[in-house]
Amino acid sequence: MRPSLRSIPLAASLTLALLLPGHAEAQLGGLLKKKLNQATAGAPVGEPVKFDNVVLEITADRINKLTAAKRASKQFAEGPNGPQAYDAKVQSLDARQAAIYSKEVNHINNLEAKRQERERCLDSAFSALKDKAQRNMTPQSMNDPQMQKMMQLSQQMAMAQARGDTATVNKIIAQLEKMKEPTKADTLAAWKACGPVPAPTPIIQQWLDLKAQLDTLGMQRAAAEDSLRAMEQRISGMDARQSAVFCERIKAYIAQLKTKQKQGAFTDDEIKTMTNLAQAIKDLEALCP
Repeated sequence: MRPSLRSIPLAASLTLALLLPGHAEAQLGGLLKKKLNQATAGAPVGEPVKFDNVVLEITADRINKLTAAKRASKQFAEGPNGPQAYDAKVQSLDARQAAIYSKEVNHINNLEAKRQERERCLDSAFSALKDKAQRNMTPQSMNDPQMQKMMQLSQQMAMAQARGDTATVNKIIAQLEKMKEPTKADTLAAWKACGPVPAPTPIIQQWLDLKAQLDTLGMQRAAAEDSLRAMEQRISGMDARQSAVFCERIKAYIAQLKTKQKQGAFTDDEIKTMTNLAQAIKDLEALCP
């Protein structure tokens, strides 16, 4: 079944599982594992960690900014415009859609099969029209106003390409593509030959409406996630990779304190900073994913 109409029970919930807060940070774990190991483990005592554009030095300013960013993003995530605001709506709609699907799955599949059959019919009809137009291209057809316009545009495109004018080239390509589209009369004839769009039953229309609502909610939630990440980056001054490594280094420091291990993966200045900001370090660890 094509994705446009396919749905399975809890499909939307499974999709949203990929968007839950903290998932993006979790996904970074695998990508940054090597970098993280270099930053938090195996460094001989007295040998300073190597800082770069991913591993940032732990300073009071960065601790405060990242803490503020995590608190702000948490408040936004749990607020009326945050990702979590969509969860209850999605779960309710998803349950209703799944219930309809379980009862109407055969009818839904039959409707989709008919829709696909009509699309194939239209594709064949328009392909035949295109082939016919190609066969009818003769020296005499070059006097056709439409053909002359296409030749003129092709010449203009060649000149635009020669001077490196990409914007004009793209504009002309769009014009040419539009001119190649079937005429209104051809389109109506194809629609008539292939039959009307299959009409869904009221219950299947309800299922389709629920699917459309879930698709919209999914996009809105994704946009909220994007806003959340942008907010955190703006306040903290760190991108997602830098923030993930910074958080893991904070966790590693606290873990080493608990086990009374030597702090070989941190510089003396970092250890001094974290010692002086013990409570701030604990607050940040609680906010880190």
